[in-house]
Amino acid sequence: MKIRYICLLLGMLALTPSLQAQITCTGPGCAFLPISQSTLDQMYYDLKTQYMDKLFEDMAAASALANASGPPAGTVNLSGWTLGASVGAGYLPLKKVTVPITGYGEIKDMPRAGAAVNPRLFFGCNLGWLFNNPYDPFDTDASQSAPFFLSPAKFDVYVSFIEDRRTFDSGDQGHIIVNTRNRGFDVRYHLVEGKPLAAGPLLRFLGVSVGAGYHTSLLDLNATQTKGQKLKLNAASGTSMIWDGAVLASMRSELKTIPIEVMTGMQFLYFLNFTFGGGMAYNKGGVDFNITRVGPVYLSGDSAALLAAAAGQSVTSSAYTSYLTMALNGSGKVPKNLAYGKLGIDINLLWLKVFVEGMYAKRAYGANLGVRFQM
Repeated sequence: MKIRYICLLLGMLALTPSLQAQITCTGPGCAFLPISQSTLDQMYYDLKTQYMDKLFEDMAAASALANASGPPAGTVNLSGWTLGASVGAGYLPLKKVTVPITGYGEIKDMPRAGAAVNPRLFFGCNLGWLFNNPYDPFDTDASQSAPFFLSPAKFDVYVSFIEDRRTFDSGDQGHIIVNTRNRGFDVRYHLVEGKPLAAGPLLRFLGVSVGAGYHTSLLDLNATQTKGQKLKLNAASGTSMIWDGAVLASMRSELKTIPIEVMTGMQFLYFLNFTFGGGMAYNKGGVDFNITRVGPVYLSGDSAALLAAAAGQSVTSSAYTSYLTMALNGSGKVPKNLAYGKLGIDINLLWLKVFVEGMYAKRAYGANLGVRFQM
């Protein structure tokens, strides 16, 4: 069934003009449906302007927030080096929307959300450590005085990168192929050095740092959903149609982000670091998206088609005599400026640290999860 469905999908795509996004109905049953080609053209326009364009904007905003999440700053100010891996994510909550179709009715329960993932490997070090002149405010045996304001010990640098290809297969549901390439460079300045507030590591102020970075990300995603979701098309006359469609989709996200932020934090009982701060991300780029949906369409009272669906018959069954094909494409620009706040927790296990950072921006949520070694 899966192979026949994909062949049917590709065959019907070959019938659509390659450079023209549209919605068409094919098959002898189309003449009996309460929808004309002019209504389908209006449906395409309404879907694009009222649904797809907003979906692109959500995806772009989620991508921008994921790209702004740089290497973790769980200790605020480094005195040595750190090495690890993390995954930054951006998310706009899922909601189901109703799209009104001019002259016809509405399409109910269209899912809309934004999501992006930005994995990376990273290495960071303090320049004072790199040039053999380190400064550790928590080292009681240190004979050095506090570094002057342009000392290398006042600066931390981070580099991050990854290039990866993954395939996620969900059996007869379909599969997703993801190609990822991320690069990043960050510099942080110790505006205020940390200091102990109680004996030993019981309570420490971790200092204040300000930083800026340059992050680039490229994401290519191709998805095939062979077991489609049923959409209900409600006409103003009271008649309803069911569209049982499979989906081919592709997305390309290419972003450049310059985050500028300030961070501070506290350490409790050595095991826990709490950090918080925020900043502004300046973004350039966007998301390009193409989606094709095809599948049988029938009246909600079409007993033959409904019985065939209930019996699990192939979509090539003669019970289905009309198919809708939709080809949509568009793009969404990332928000030029994105203000955000951050709250993080590090769990210290000697040299190993497990961390999570939460991020919040207007209408969007983000997270940065990972593990690292620090010396």
